[in-house]
Amino acid sequence: MNVGYLLTNSANKFPDRPAIISEEGRSTFKIFNQRTDRLAGAMLKVGLKKGDRVAILFFNGAYFVETYFAAIKAGLVATPVNFRLAVPEILYVLNHSQSKILFYDPEFEVRIAEIRERLETVHFFVSSHNGDSNRARTYEHFLSSGESSASSSPHVCEDDPCQLMYTSGTTGKPKGTILTHGNIIWNLFNTISGRDDQPGEKALIVGPLFHAAALNNHFTIQAALGGTSILIRKFEPESLLRTIEKEKATIMSGAPALYNMLLQ
Repeated sequence: MNVGYLLTNSANKFPDRPAIISEEGRSTFKIFNQRTDRLAGAMLKVGLKKGDRVAILFFNGAYFVETYFAAIKAGLVATPVNFRLAVPEILYVLNHSQSKILFYDPEFEVRIAEIRERLETVHFFVSSHNGDSNRARTYEHFLSSGESSASSSPHVCEDDPCQLMYTSGTTGKPKGTILTHGNIIWNLFNTISGRDDQPGEKALIVGPLFHAAALNNHFTIQAALGGTSILIRKFEPESLLRTIEKEKATIMSGAPALYNMLLQ
């Protein structure tokens, strides 16, 4: 049992059910699963090996969750980077994690260009909207270069590392913690049991996915239960209320400040 299998299982059970709604568009579980398989294959094709770190510097959206599931399907370690960090902190996390590849939003192009020559282990750069001015591969082109990882992916078990999550570093440098596939799965089981999560919800994922709660307790649970994840790139109260009405969302998790702003 590994976290990547949760998506594969839902795709087999609910192939035509919407899995992801985001600014990038909509994907069924079948399409979401197929794209992550190809992206996992592309990561292995460039020479990444089991246990290598994959840095993810995306806002909430399809690019983030595809990169995340592709990495863990390939036996790699997903390493989300807090997009609110300053340039020196981003540099520190990338070097400290020993990430081999960086997937990032074009909004961070200037920041990445500033630290590119000081990155110690990152050899591959992939941007969702590449331009002529940078040296990153375009996300869709990179994804299309891969084949299904089913036959080439290494065996991944509960004791293997799944995520490398960093604190915000408010009182010092960010600190990283390895979470295994087993850690994530047992957290998922406990949360579903304690919170009584139901299959097939339409969930608003408002918290940033670089945070363990949003990634594991909100998004991954929906992926496992065949729910639809509505990924919110940026919280804005009126826009969020319109999204709830338009998409007929049924569930949302958030901090008290979020609900206060919605009520106001």
